[in-house]
Amino acid sequence: MRVYCKVCGEKGRIASRDELSLEFARLYSQCSSPHCGHT
Repeated sequence: MRVYCKVCGEKGRIASRDELSLEFARLYSQCSSPHCGHT
């Protein structure tokens, strides 16, 4: 799964996740750009 920052458009990484069920998870991502750093 590829994640992009909604602020600057750079690639993001999944920082953590919450398992909601066996089929669903809530993902928390962080921008990989040191200038942006949006979470």
